[in-house]
Amino acid sequence: MGNREITGRLVFAEQVEGTPKALHNMRLELWDRDHTSNFPVTCGFTDVDGTFTLTYDSDEVAPTWFQKPSLVLRVMDRDYHYADDDQPADQWELIAAIELSSSLPPDGEKVDLGTHAVHYWEYEDPNKAGATAFSPRVAVIDGEVPQAFRTGRQLEQAAVRARCEKTYVEGMKANAGNEDLPKIAPMNEAFPKNLTRELGDEAADSDEYFCDLVLSGFNPCLLQKGESQGQLYQEFSWKGIEQDGVHFAPDTRANFRFDGGNLTLESIVVTKRTANENMAASSAVYDEPVTYTAADEAWNGVKRLFRVNYFLFGEIETYLSATHLNVEQYIVPLRRNVRKNPIARLLTPHLYGTVEVNRSANGLLIAPDGLIPKCSAVTPTSVAVISSRTFTTYNWKGWSPRTPLCDSHRYARLAKLYWSVISDYVADFFNAHDAEIREHWSEIHHMSQELVAHAAVYEPQDGASSYDANEINTPDKPHPERGEAGPSAISPITTNDVPSDQDLENLQQVCRYLLQLTTFQHTWVNDTQYDIGGDVRFTTLGVSGDLTDPEVLNGPIEMQVRAYDALQHPFYTYLLAMTRYGYILRNEDNDMSLNLRQRLASRQDEFKDLGLDVRYIRSRINT
Repeated sequence: MGNREITGRLVFAEQVEGTPKALHNMRLELWDRDHTSNFPVTCGFTDVDGTFTLTYDSDEVAPTWFQKPSLVLRVMDRDYHYADDDQPADQWELIAAIELSSSLPPDGEKVDLGTHAVHYWEYEDPNKAGATAFSPRVAVIDGEVPQAFRTGRQLEQAAVRARCEKTYVEGMKANAGNEDLPKIAPMNEAFPKNLTRELGDEAADSDEYFCDLVLSGFNPCLLQKGESQGQLYQEFSWKGIEQDGVHFAPDTRANFRFDGGNLTLESIVVTKRTANENMAASSAVYDEPVTYTAADEAWNGVKRLFRVNYFLFGEIETYLSATHLNVEQYIVPLRRNVRKNPIARLLTPHLYGTVEVNRSANGLLIAPDGLIPKCSAVTPTSVAVISSRTFTTYNWKGWSPRTPLCDSHRYARLAKLYWSVISDYVADFFNAHDAEIREHWSEIHHMSQELVAHAAVYEPQDGASSYDANEINTPDKPHPERGEAGPSAISPITTNDVPSDQDLENLQQVCRYLLQLTTFQHTWVNDTQYDIGGDVRFTTLGVSGDLTDPEVLNGPIEMQVRAYDALQHPFYTYLLAMTRYGYILRNEDNDMSLNLRQRLASRQDEFKDLGLDVRYIRSRINT
């Protein structure tokens, strides 16, 4: 028998401060390739420093037709799922192939392949031309990210598009070159009916629905304490944010009174930018604030101005940033570093497809010709400013869902209920896999280091002004200094290769946090956006007319919203919200844990009492 050893080292193609970073714990497969057949010879893993040694019997390697072996070293990545009996199963996918020379040395001698750089889940360079990295993102190489959508999701997206694309195309043709005289009302009615149209104008425009929207709508607001006892408010401010000069977008602040049982709307304060100051940011000049109440003729118009800000900032902050991009900054270090530690199986299925949908959002939503810059007052630069500001508020450390203000605070009650389900599920998993989690703790240490190093710069957040500080990234949490990069917004999970009890609790908290965001939180903001965004009369990403002006407010909708906005807005909102693929209980890809499914199903009545069907809780952020 002729034993042969093959050695080498794998590193990331991306260099960190000029130093090669080891690609540790990667599965390697040595294959014998022929013109008519391929079969595995041996397999193994890289060590913590990326080195590997594979041993095989050269007598078992079949020569090709020209009497020389043809060997390929495959670098593999794992996809996690469950077999038909709900037992964990793995599927290995090729990410790189290294051709071995056919001129191998005699048996008994080592073959040193040297160091190979592999493109694998690299960070996007924010300084690279065309980069969209105003938050930590995976690199897009040749237009691709490391993980595409699964086929089922692609087919579902195509079906959703087909349902409403005819309306969209016909509307585009009808209004081509005719933006001053659009036919908005017929277009609005042509799209599938949403919640506000089902409620009717009177109910949808009511102060009661306004309060419900603020507490439990698409953009559930974390209200701030007012100056007097029982006063709460929500403000959307454009200060320091560049505007496009086309859309009308004043600051809006809604003032509420809370008596311990109900939230009531008292007034809305509107602060306009002085004429011809639309493009200014920090230097913008503002008119004096004007306070409106239900007694004012412009009351419904002012509420709509607030709703436009509510929807726009919700799209950028609550939807795009707090779920999609926030989760991506955890996905990249996890995929780069965690392979043998069991939390890869716990988390990875809930992260599948997120970087691909985020890549799609680069062009669809935030590019210069994307939906948000085209249909709202923000510019491409403004999107980055707004999103970057919110990233300093995100941290897993100490996070838990907000406390419900009252019985009618449905969003907060559901978030708390779901958090309890996830907490029990994560605790079960950690108890069952304690030894393995400890054994492969160095992977968590590597992940934590990268997470902290790439996080946004922390800016102190005062939780005292909020009615509840559970979700706020307060200064008392660890924010490590990173030299010139400044303090990290994200706290470290661990600073050791051997975990302490606190380290293990930290990791549980990270898992609870990510599962809450990827499942319940994303489900809520994604699936409720069409409730209000599918009705151009009720809200859009932007308006072009001053709705405090009675002539505009009482005039045709064409004086208030541009035709282009009125068509793009409901179409893409429907497309995003109605792609029905990737649910926990449906388990379309056989990658959802039976334990989680059983726990969720066992509490379906509690969720149903609060108006949420657990069958429609999404398993991941893939839309």
